[in-house]
Amino acid sequence: MSSKNIFWGTYERHIDERSRVYLNKDYKELIIKEDNKDIILYQKSDRKHNYIKCEPANLKDKLETEFNSIDEKIDFFSSNTTKLDKQGRIRLPKDSLAHLGYETIPGDIIITGFGNSFLLWKPEIRESYKNSKE
Repeated sequence: MSSKNIFWGTYERHIDERSRVYLNKDYKELIIKEDNKDIILYQKSDRKHNYIKCEPANLKDKLETEFNSIDEKIDFFSSNTTKLDKQGRIRLPKDSLAHLGYETIPGDIIITGFGNSFLLWKPEIRESYKNSKE
């Protein structure tokens, strides 16, 4: 699979005072390529490390999807949506920022490609996660 068709790489970005984050050019192009600027934000955790999983998606298709497990239902019902704006930014809702551990903004954020999705991390949480896997 070509790297042009998946989200990959790790990038440090900044959350501005309006809760917006610039995505890199490749991510923006991939989202636009899907002909839909909607992005679903799933609040995820491995019990120690909170992160947000982001998927470009057509909400209508997502609602019509059959859920295979209770985990998928929980993911969907604890999700938010956002849109990619013309400048290639997404706005993070307050509850997504709280899930990541942000009490105030602006602040830094780590974006990690994950195939057909990408993950958002508070930098110190991402570092702790990496150290726990070594």
